[in-house]
Order: sequence, then C-alpha cells, then structure tokens
Amino acid sequence: MLLSVVVFVGCTDLKKDKENTTDAITLGDVLDLSKLEKVTMYNNSGKFELTAAQRGKLKKELAKMEYEKSIAVKLGSIYIELIIDGKKCGITSGTHKKHIEVHKSSLTNTKGLPAERDWLYFKTNGVNFDNYKPKK
Repeated sequence: MLLSVVVFVGCTDLKKDKENTTDAITLGDVLDLSKLEKVTMYNNSGKFELTAAQRGKLKKELAKMEYEKSIAVKLGSIYIELIIDGKKCGITSGTHKKHIEVHKSSLTNTKGLPAERDWLYFKTNGVNFDNYKPKK
C-alpha cells in the first residue's frame, strides 16, 4: 500500500496581512460624541442650529464614519461646528462629497492615528449634509 502526502506551501506578505486585519477607526472612536451639546450647520440652507432630533441623527451618522488614511482632499463648502463638552470642533465637507475633514486638535482621543498628520479624513458613508434644513 502506497501512502501519499501532499503539502501545500504558500507565501504571504505579512505586512499587507497586518494592515488588513486592523480594526477601522471611526469618528465615534476618537471624538466623544456622547458629550455633544450644540451643532451649528453652515450649508446651502444657510447657518442654523440643529434641533435635538437632528443632533441625535447627526451624532449617529458621524459616529460610524471611518478614518481614511490614504486620502487628502480639498473640502469646505459645508462647515459643521460641534460643541462637545464646551470645546469647539469644526468639520468641513462639501455637497455630495465622500469625506469629511477634521483637525486632530479637535479630537478627544488620537490613539491609532498618525502623529504626522494634522488634518484627518473620514468617509461620509453617503451622508449629504445639505439634507439638514433649519427647523422652526
């Protein structure tokens, strides 16, 4: 009786595998949105404060936005001013843009983010900030 053993040997790029296994960093991970007090929106509808319901919706949307490490884009037609625990945090984006831009100094936790970058970009997940309108 003849017994055969087949051994498969494969090679992998360990650096690439390591990069692919890291958990995504979301804006909710690095910005304490639980202490969100006030939001002023500057978009195509003008300048206005969000209602409590709008703040709740925005907070959920922002919390899920993932950090994008390999992008740098020019944004700016939309500005969102968050007041979190008495501190201002400015976010810029644009109509139908795929990213938001946040300065690292606005964040409450920078663990896992590159030390050499001051401006950070997060995916909007399709959120259109022009859909926020002033409420009476």
